[in-house]
Amino acid sequence: MGILLPVFSLFGEYGIGTFGKPAYEFVDFLADAKVGVWQILPLCPVDASGSPYSSGCSAAISPLYIDPEILRDKGLLTFDECEKEKIPFGRLNYSLLKERTKTLYKAFCRCDGEIPHFPQSVFLALKEHFGTRWQEWGECSDCNSFGVKNFTQKHELQVRFMDFLQFEAQSQWQKLREYALSKGVEFLGDMPFYVAGDSYETWSKRELFDTTSVAGVPPDYFSATGQLWGNPVYKVGEDLKKWWSERIYSALDLFDMLRLDHFRAFDSFYAIKSGSKDATVGEWRLGLGKEFFLDKRNLPIVAEDLGTITPSVSELLEFTGYPGMRVLQFGLSGDNNPHSPENIGENCVCYTGTHDNMPLRTFVERNGEEVRRVVGNCDDIEAVDRLIEIGSRTKAKLFVAPLFDFMHKGESYRINTPSTVSEYNWSVRFKRSDLYGLDKTIRSAARVGDRI
Repeated sequence: MGILLPVFSLFGEYGIGTFGKPAYEFVDFLADAKVGVWQILPLCPVDASGSPYSSGCSAAISPLYIDPEILRDKGLLTFDECEKEKIPFGRLNYSLLKERTKTLYKAFCRCDGEIPHFPQSVFLALKEHFGTRWQEWGECSDCNSFGVKNFTQKHELQVRFMDFLQFEAQSQWQKLREYALSKGVEFLGDMPFYVAGDSYETWSKRELFDTTSVAGVPPDYFSATGQLWGNPVYKVGEDLKKWWSERIYSALDLFDMLRLDHFRAFDSFYAIKSGSKDATVGEWRLGLGKEFFLDKRNLPIVAEDLGTITPSVSELLEFTGYPGMRVLQFGLSGDNNPHSPENIGENCVCYTGTHDNMPLRTFVERNGEEVRRVVGNCDDIEAVDRLIEIGSRTKAKLFVAPLFDFMHKGESYRINTPSTVSEYNWSVRFKRSDLYGLDKTIRSAARVGDRI
């Protein structure tokens, strides 16, 4: 049994979920509820809209997940400094967190231990220094230039601060992960397929990217004009194969399992001419393909195989042996629908909905007649519970539901609406009190599907 919940959604007093006490309490809650998998979203720094799927540095962990109280316990912050960082509970608002860097810098200045160097730290220090896209950094736009070497020497303290942030974030994360494993809870991480155009990856590995085209998907269930993501697409070759291999293995050092987002792009990906207004016109290009996965078929990976799936994508998925994804919200209509509960096989992960879907409560409200043909005559809340039970009973090797579905929460608890930019995306949080008694509900759903 799995629960989907972004770390940023955790309760707590610091404006965003952290790797501190609330995270440990949530692990205890999952263990009590007999949940063995906590699926999260990418931990990297987010873009201007709050999305972790177009990060300026996918190799980094956002320093905002660093828990101030853990720093206090190490003697790096004072009680008063932690108190000043507390924010009244509400939706995640990054503008309220802008000053946290100053507090974290105080902790850095008091740290006398050895701090390892992280390759991305130079880029992050440059980004902090210039405050613009790396394409506007003059000589420093070239990662191998004398200007970058000169900056690194001149701003050594700032680079070391970035090292400290990454070291502390990774240390806190690994301790949380160790605790979770001791409680029988594994982490299912998430790796975006693309990176941002203004990112550490495009700055340091420019040869891997085709900047004349951008990524997206053609029209689909979510959007009649497709999704125009805007990320640069890849140049497929040996360099890309090596980089992707390193990326996957590094991620598996952080997580127990890994979801590869947009898996179909490993077979072929959609490229749209830069400057296009939408994703209606584009071309499919061949991805890394089977050869890339020859030595990776036994890795603990879940393939996000949603959207337009061709026979060649299905063939690649079968070759890897990875479980794909099935979503109940897609499975209540149509003949031979692979998402219909009765058609869901063992080698997949079944979801009520993903982070891009509406909450199950909203889905029931908007599709009442269709839902009740499956669950029978009942009110909306009972219909949600019955759908969850149906998902739990499927043959899927793992069943995952967003925490908010178990809470019977509606549209205001949606994690993200694709192809939109809104203050309601990537900002939902919940209170500690929302968990009271919920472990029994989750245990019951797990028991129904023989998942305890």
